[in-house]
Amino acid sequence: MKRQRTKPHSDWPTAWTGQERRGLITVIFLIVLLLVSLTMASLVRAMLTQRELVRAGSIRLQADWLAQSALNRAAARLKTEPAWSGETWNIAAEELRQTNAAAITIEVRNDESRSTRRQVRVTVLSPPEGPPRVRLQRTYAVDLPNPSAGS
Repeated sequence: MKRQRTKPHSDWPTAWTGQERRGLITVIFLIVLLLVSLTMASLVRAMLTQRELVRAGSIRLQADWLAQSALNRAAARLKTEPAWSGETWNIAAEELRQTNAAAITIEVRNDESRSTRRQVRVTVLSPPEGPPRVRLQRTYAVDLPNPSAGS
């Protein structure tokens, strides 16, 4: 006996026409293009975030170096001039090779516990005007040379 073939369900097309196939391929292509675009946008956003973090770390590291330089300057100046009260440096962005300038303030105060010691407070602001991206403040104790030991 021969088996008789059954007809497919009437709602299901038995063959795609060329125009329907092109439409389906276009829809699939647009979905893949959307997914690739979203992935690329996410990668670009992550790259820009990483770049900003590296830049902020660089500015922070530079602020640490500027604070250390200010301390060295204060210690050297206090050895020759114990009454020195401090100063402010303004450094242009070009000198720092950054987009922002910096201001470094050195304040010297007498240490109440010892007359031969000064408290040096160093403040680094970058940029000096407006809201700072970096504000670094350090306080150091600097011992003055004993005047009776040098003679």
